[in-house]
Amino acid sequence: MTIDERLARRRYRAYTAALTDAATQLAYSAAPNQAFVGLPTTLTITMTNNTGAAISLTGGRNGDAVLLTIPAPPTFTGANALTDNIDFSCSPLTPGYTCGQQGPGSPTFTVVPIDTQTLAPGASIQVTIGPMTINATTGSPSIQVQEYIGSNTGTGGIAVQKIPQSLAVIAWLSPWIVGLGIPSTLYWQSFGGTRITVFGFPTGTGEKRFDVTGKPPYQSSTPVTVRGNESQRTYTVQVTSNDGKHAETPVTLTQQPPLITSFVSNPKPPPNPFDPGASILLNWTTLFSSRVYLLTPRGQMNQVSPNPSAPMSVSPGLDALAGAPSPSQIPPTAIYQLSAQGYLNTPTQSIVIQLGPMSVLYFKYTQMDNQGKLSFAAYETDGSWPNGSQMVQTPTLNTLTVFQPGGVTTIMYLGPGDTVHPQVQYFNFAPAQGGGFTLTWVTANLTSLVLNPGNYVVPAPQIAKGTYIVKPVADTAYVLTGTAANGQTVASTLDVEVSSGG
Repeated sequence: MTIDERLARRRYRAYTAALTDAATQLAYSAAPNQAFVGLPTTLTITMTNNTGAAISLTGGRNGDAVLLTIPAPPTFTGANALTDNIDFSCSPLTPGYTCGQQGPGSPTFTVVPIDTQTLAPGASIQVTIGPMTINATTGSPSIQVQEYIGSNTGTGGIAVQKIPQSLAVIAWLSPWIVGLGIPSTLYWQSFGGTRITVFGFPTGTGEKRFDVTGKPPYQSSTPVTVRGNESQRTYTVQVTSNDGKHAETPVTLTQQPPLITSFVSNPKPPPNPFDPGASILLNWTTLFSSRVYLLTPRGQMNQVSPNPSAPMSVSPGLDALAGAPSPSQIPPTAIYQLSAQGYLNTPTQSIVIQLGPMSVLYFKYTQMDNQGKLSFAAYETDGSWPNGSQMVQTPTLNTLTVFQPGGVTTIMYLGPGDTVHPQVQYFNFAPAQGGGFTLTWVTANLTSLVLNPGNYVVPAPQIAKGTYIVKPVADTAYVLTGTAANGQTVASTLDVEVSSGG
């Protein structure tokens, strides 16, 4: 981690520390955190993961939950109550979550994941509660929080200040922190004035005026930004009455360097060595990034979503092959590098996957006539390997060269022109009389032969040519493994489908 990244994390944590209740895993805040007495308002509740690690939230009936209790009679009254009537609802803003009232007239609203969700570091869950009519007594009541995440049970509170119906303005930002070139929205509610002026814009005269319209609390909004070379910008919202009196409140928009909060693979970690014909899922989360790029083993720099809604499937072996200067120069590893661009710096993270060899399922003749003559050589690897293998055919000898990661080549031989290397020249099946299937094989240059599943050791007289009856109850992959006198081995795989008969 660079010094800039460490400083960015410190600034972000310092900003959110004031919101964090030590007894809870999430940090809770309300916007606005002020409200005019006797008037309706809708609160947006934000629940942020500031732990520095991903939090898994279990969905379902017995899953994790956050309970938000609005202070109201009979438990809370007067200055300690936020409202006197529970006649409003709760709505989720974040996909994948629900928010519902515990029962008719209940002041408690439950936020739960629909199914299992992963809340990345810095990510938030948002719900709206309202519109509720704030009661007539000023004070600072607190919305009660009960958090049930895994084995952790926490409690906390979200303070909302009730202010009198006098010349005043309430202002807040959503979001409070942005990345390079990303706008925020400045919201406000006002009372007692006829005009709103917002100061602090980086262009033009630096101010914009808005007429007060509608019923109190008069609410409106405007987009706001931070210059690319500044870490913060303060906007001041001023409400003015007809007699020239005014009230104002400042809000500060902060610009943060980008952070890569996670970059992971599934499976995590990937198998070592990794089958080059297999696929793997990549997922990542970032904060405050204006653009995010993924550099693949193909050498392509692709712009990707800063926070994808679903993991990305990649094929490390195929990507390494496509990016190699030639099939004989495939690198031993596939490297995926994620970079986040934004204010001040460009953090990067990499996932390095050690590639294993590509397996050949078979290299054989696919047809045998009534006289036992073999023809039509073919091969198959256990994954698509375009340009990673090369078959050369001659009347007496066929060769298959498979180019492997790390510059290694695997060469196989098929035909009477070779008397040294192990060959399974033919391997096929047909329905057997009385049920099951008859497996038939022809080999060359072998001293031993084993059939699996079942670990059947083929008798010496049947190694060169033989049959065996099997009765699978489900589709089964049978594998012949032969060993030559020189110690080399060869394997040939045959998929027997029960639906084929037998």
